[in-house]
Amino acid sequence: MIKKVYDNLYSATIHLVHNEDNKKAIKYCNKEAKEDLSQNFVDRIPKRSAYMIDVSPYHYFIITGKHTRLSSFVHECLHVCCRVFRTRGLPLSEESEEAYTYYLSWMIEQFFETFTRKIKC
Repeated sequence: MIKKVYDNLYSATIHLVHNEDNKKAIKYCNKEAKEDLSQNFVDRIPKRSAYMIDVSPYHYFIITGKHTRLSSFVHECLHVCCRVFRTRGLPLSEESEEAYTYYLSWMIEQFFETFTRKIKC
C-alpha cells in the first residue's frame, strides 16, 4: 500500500510505503527517487516500528510495516516535518512551533486513512 502526497507550499513530495514485501517497496522507492535506495532498507522492520528515508530536502519516504504502531508512524511524520522546515531555514523554536504543529497535523491527515487501513493499530 502506497500513498504519495505533494505539498505545494514547501515543494515536498512525501510517500507512505507500507512494506510487506521489501522487493516491491524498494522497486517503488527507487523508481520514485530515481536512484538506488536499497541500502536504506532494513531487512525486516522491527515490530511496531517504522522509519524514514530522506532522499533530498524535497523528497521523503515513510516506511511502515504490518505491526507499526500509530505512535511510530507519527514519530516518523515529525522527522519529515522537522527536515522540511530545517532545510527551508525554519528551525524549531517557540516562534516556529505553530507552523510545525500545523504541518504535522496536515501530514497525518493526508496519510491517516491509508495507514489505518493496512496497519493493525
